[in-house]
Amino acid sequence: MKPTSIFVRDDGSPVLLDFGTARLASRAAIQDIIPVLTPGYAPIEHYIRSGHQGPWSDIYSLAGVLFWAVTGQHPSDSLSRLRMDNVPKMLGAARAHYSATFLSAIQWGLGVEENYRPRSVAQWRRSVVHGVPAHAADSRAVEARPDATRKYVWIALGVLIFYLFVAGADIVKQRAEHQRIVKLTQKSSRPSLPNAGADAGSPQQTVPGPGGLTREEMAHNLPHLAAKFSEIDTDHSGRVTTEELQAYWRRTSPVPKK
Repeated sequence: MKPTSIFVRDDGSPVLLDFGTARLASRAAIQDIIPVLTPGYAPIEHYIRSGHQGPWSDIYSLAGVLFWAVTGQHPSDSLSRLRMDNVPKMLGAARAHYSATFLSAIQWGLGVEENYRPRSVAQWRRSVVHGVPAHAADSRAVEARPDATRKYVWIALGVLIFYLFVAGADIVKQRAEHQRIVKLTQKSSRPSLPNAGADAGSPQQTVPGPGGLTREEMAHNLPHLAAKFSEIDTDHSGRVTTEELQAYWRRTSPVPKK
């Protein structure tokens, strides 16, 4: 059902003209209903082959027609409303011309999830025609809301736990890097020792000399900081001391205090 499928006769009675939304196709003696979807008027279960359809599906389409009648605009399609639902806001803007209970009945019929819609036309009619509040007319929908709320709470908790895990891993990595730098720079106060067990022609491991790390020693021991040598060597002595490295570390990656 959609506005263009409803014809109002001279006596004011409506006639539904287009039944193309429910074509029957025969396939090996099995009849399947193939819906022709109209965005804004098709409920979400029409987008799924195994969707649970019923009176609430037609109520959604008719509620979409009422939405168009009071707002002058087509409702957003049900899939996009899962992410951003502007139906409540647009119905709220129509309160200057329509009663709150009538607009609430339209919103009830346009529930994205089928469990939040009226289960029958008679049930929805009490809300549309007689002004029975939606929450009083449908206790099942009210009872279903806590389960949905718990579902979203668990999703939020899962996202929070993932964020804390990532943040914690980053902190651990920063602390390990800080400890490695401190251990390397502490060697700067010890003299370089020759490798007694190595042959005369074999290369020896670079050991930091006294007074700090030279540019070559930093390139060998801390290659990821070699490009920052001039920035870390604040006294321009040609050597980076433990204090200079720790000061650079505090400026760039402060370690959180316990």
